Amino acid sequence: MKTALLLLLFCLAKADDIRGEFQRFKSQLEGQHAALTLEMTQLKAEMTQLKSEVKKLKYQCPVGWTKFGDSCYYMSTETKTWQKSREYCQNQRADLMVINSREEQDFVDGLVGRDNVVWFGLTDRETEQVWKWVDGTPLTTTYWKPGQPNDRGEGQDCAVFYNGEWDDRTCGVTAYWICEIVF
Repeated sequence: MKTALLLLLFCLAKADDIRGEFQRFKSQLEGQHAALTLEMTQLKAEMTQLKSEVKKLKYQCPVGWTKFGDSCYYMSTETKTWQKSREYCQNQRADLMVINSREEQDFVDGLVGRDNVVWFGLTDRETEQVWKWVDGTPLTTTYWKPGQPNDRGEGQDCAVFYNGEWDDRTCGVTAYWICEIVF
């Protein structure tokens, strides 16, 4: 009986040891699972980013359009009002261009050339002196010509690119325009 009791106590002690080892092993596996799940999530995000970059590298601009950065640009060869220019762009599944950086501003300057007046996608038609891009984003960086925008009381609610700077003009006059497709 004593032997059986000792054997039972020994088995119970071993069972506790085994239970403790099991708990440690379980905790270790749970930690590894969490780490692997996080790594898998990060790899999926990286894969999505890489797919996006490959798509951009493969993207071909339509004939007659120029690729720069993540966009394609079309410089018109005829003049229209700001609204008619925008409608033309929208019919091309594009919109009047939005300038987001100094590099893009310089690119446009090279595309436009000197002495051409060119519409792009900036207007304060909604609220006077609150300039917004056609994609709805607020204006944060500007390249206005000194003294502009001045509105001169003539309803100059649309922006043009002229000799490397911006100017406000009446939207009903005609000018060249630049469309942009962002891919």
